[in-house]
Amino acid sequence: MTANAMDQDREACLAVGMQAHIAKPIRVEEMFATLVQWIRPTVRSDLADHQQLPSTQDEAAELPEMAGINSHLGLQHVDHRRSLYWELLAKFNQRQSQAAAAIRTALEQQEWDTAERLSHTLKGLAATLGAEQLQRLAKQLEQALHRDDAVAAGCTDLLEQLASELRRVCGSIEQALAARDTPDIAANTPVTVQPEIDSSQLATLFQQTATALLHCDSTAESLCASIADLVHQTPRQQKVAELQQQLAVYDFDAALALLQAWAQQEGIVLDGME
Repeated sequence: MTANAMDQDREACLAVGMQAHIAKPIRVEEMFATLVQWIRPTVRSDLADHQQLPSTQDEAAELPEMAGINSHLGLQHVDHRRSLYWELLAKFNQRQSQAAAAIRTALEQQEWDTAERLSHTLKGLAATLGAEQLQRLAKQLEQALHRDDAVAAGCTDLLEQLASELRRVCGSIEQALAARDTPDIAANTPVTVQPEIDSSQLATLFQQTATALLHCDSTAESLCASIADLVHQTPRQQKVAELQQQLAVYDFDAALALLQAWAQQEGIVLDGME
């Protein structure tokens, strides 16, 4: 599974013994169709219940039109999970809004590898969001840099096009995020009020999440999101944020250690952790 999606990348993976090649951005149906060719699917009864948990406010909210972004395509890449898609939009705007400037600086300093890496990262993230034109420009720039064409006159023009499209995409994301957080939007969106934490539901989620983490199961991410919904607007939010930070870098062991410590504080006994 890689963001290197060109034919020669696929051939190189197969040549060294990989069974198949899945390119990013991930299309969930295509990923599972490839996986079932090589593994036998099983049903995990201890994790099945999490699929019945209530959806968050963001899952029910419609996405606004955003210039330069095909949100329908982006939602396919995150299995139509709107809350995750909103999170990716915010992170992209925060971390990639200055990507063109960073690439320009690398080119001025003749750091070709750095410029190529930055272009590659931008390409992959733009593809995940569904920012198709931005993805195409970043891919063209990455390919030019890979061919050592960084000093060519066309590279400067290409970078300017990329910078312009990046400003358009980030501007539309900022507007969408601001609109989502305005009182009018919130007033028109049903909100579930939870005056107290349901301790039995919290214990159930803790057990399901711990089991998923123990088996390095990616469903831990959605279970953690459900915990976040349950403890919303309580001091426990910081603990959820710490768990999500570890999951974001796929450190399941660290996330499990944090969850076990938190469970002990809550007086929750986790089974099967030995």
